[in-house]
Parts: sequence; structure tokens; C-alpha cells
Amino acid sequence: MSHKKAKIKEIHPDLFLREQQEGVQLYTRLSVCILTMMTLDTPLRSVLKTTKDHVLALSNMDIHTVGDLLLYLPRDHEDLSAMHTLKTAPLNQKVTIAGSVHTLRLIRTKKGKQLVKGSFIDTEDSVAEVIWFNQPHVKRMLQEGEDVFLTGKLVENGYKLQLRSPQFDAKRLDGTLVHAGKLVPIYPQHDIINTKWLREKMHLLKDAIDLFEETLPLPLLKEEGFLSRSDAIRALHFPENLEDVLNAKNRFAFEDLFSVQLKGLRQKQEWQGETQERLKIPMDVGLIKDFFASLHFTPTNSQKVAIYELLRDMEKEKPMSRLLEGDVGSGKTLVATAVIANVIK
Repeated sequence: MSHKKAKIKEIHPDLFLREQQEGVQLYTRLSVCILTMMTLDTPLRSVLKTTKDHVLALSNMDIHTVGDLLLYLPRDHEDLSAMHTLKTAPLNQKVTIAGSVHTLRLIRTKKGKQLVKGSFIDTEDSVAEVIWFNQPHVKRMLQEGEDVFLTGKLVENGYKLQLRSPQFDAKRLDGTLVHAGKLVPIYPQHDIINTKWLREKMHLLKDAIDLFEETLPLPLLKEEGFLSRSDAIRALHFPENLEDVLNAKNRFAFEDLFSVQLKGLRQKQEWQGETQERLKIPMDVGLIKDFFASLHFTPTNSQKVAIYELLRDMEKEKPMSRLLEGDVGSGKTLVATAVIANVIK
């Protein structure tokens, strides 16, 4: 049996660093490639790393694709841009504090509940106890000494400060935060689909927002100064300031009303596109003169014009589409009576 000696190749530190950087660049290129292949019609199960229960819950909400999820808009927003320390943070109010977590341990109570307890040290080296109730996964997700941003209510528990079940956030590779340090969205909660979960998933899909096509006429957008549809969706999911949120809400409120009006106009065109001879009701001028003569007063010019325009419309071969409006006592009943008399003569 022949034996070959193993050769040990010395790797220079600069070469090792360069290979690491090339690996990161390759990972980035692969990520871009995946996002490039993603469309608004891409099924969520193929792009989200989540549980079957979450996918099923989304399906029950009629959310199946990337586009469906991005159109699940926030119901409100919360300003968490103010950063505090343990010394400056007000008690019993939701605050965001930067620091690190230490000595996390899982504790099982006699009643079968699970607690995760640890120490939180802020940027000024002040210490508070941090505790999560029935969230054992927290211990797996947070590492010893990891820098985090905790958001929750700071309370006094005896002689010590305590943060109870705070949300935690750490900076992503691109340096952004998802749950703290800015204006954050609050989504309608449904079953196991909560705001924290939705923020993280929206962050993964944010590049697909540019794929949304505009639904309002471009001249109208320019005239009214509205955000584009994609910019409005982005402003609601990832707002930079409150003004962006208000502008996005105004755009979508207008779009809802515009859609209703557009649907009504199209329906009107459809109705009036069909002509029927039986719809024609000739105007009986003599009858209308006799009707006016029977009155103990003289109709106003506005009443006469309204009656004339209605009777002219009823002479056509297509359905009439008018709304008679006026203040109380302006004579709407008189106008309606004259038109009815012309119909049933």
C-alpha cells in the first residue's frame, strides 16, 4: 500500500480576506439574480423562508403572491425614531434603547411556563433586567454580547429596572433597522401573522415594489401632485417621515374614489350605449302648459329649466341618468310631479 503525504498549503491573510470578499460579492450577485427573477405574481412559498402555518395563514387572508403581500398595507404608523438610554428613558412608556444582551438563560416555572431572562447593558453601561415570557426562541436568536435595539416599556421592579418582552432588532448587512430607530408601520394582525413578522418579510420583498404599474393617468398625477403608485406603496411600508405617509394615504384615498367614479362612468356608457325605441316618451307641451296653469303660483325659471331638461332626456332612446337636487323648499316635488304627469298621461 502506498502512502501519500498530505501537503499543507499556507494561505496568506490578504489572500484569505480577498477570498472572503469575493464570496460576499458572489452572494450579493446571487441575491440580485433571485430578486431579478421575482415578479409580483411569484408565489410567496417560493421566496419566503417561513413555516407552512404562516403560508396557510396568508392563504386564508387571500394573500398568495409577492404582489398580494406588498398590497397588504399598514393600518397605522408609530414613531420610534427617538433613541434613549436607561437613564433618560421615561418609565411605563414605549421606548427604544441601544445596547447589548448578556447571560441569557431559559427558566421553566413550576406551572410549566418558560421565561428567558438576561441582562441588558446600554451604551452608557447602565444595566437593566430583560425578560421574555413564553418566547423560548429568543434565546436561540440572540447571541451573548450581541448589539441590539430593544423597544418596549421600561418599568421599575423593586430596586431594578426591567424591560418586559421587548421587541429586539439588530442592524442588517445593509446597515438598516426594521423595528426601531425610525417611523415603523403597524399592520392589521390576523391569526399568527403579526406586525413584527410582516415588517421583516416586507423588507425582503421591498425591491419588487418598483414592479407595480401605475393605475392613475399620468397627467392627473402631475396635476394633483400625487406620488406614483410604487412610491406610495414604498412610503407606507418604509416611511422616511410622516409627510410621506400622509401623501401616500391621500393618493390611495383619491384612487379609491376615482375607481368608484370611473366604474360608474363606464356603467353609464354601457347603459347609454344600448338604444331602445320603447324608452322614448314624447314631451306633451300642452299637458305641461295646462299643469302650470292649474297652479296657484308661477314656477321659477330654475324649475322650468329642470322640467324641460328632464323631459328632453326622456325623449331619447337611451336611459336617462340625472340627479335632481336642491335645498329644502326649492321645488323638487313640483318638478317630479310634472315629469310623472307627462309619463302617465
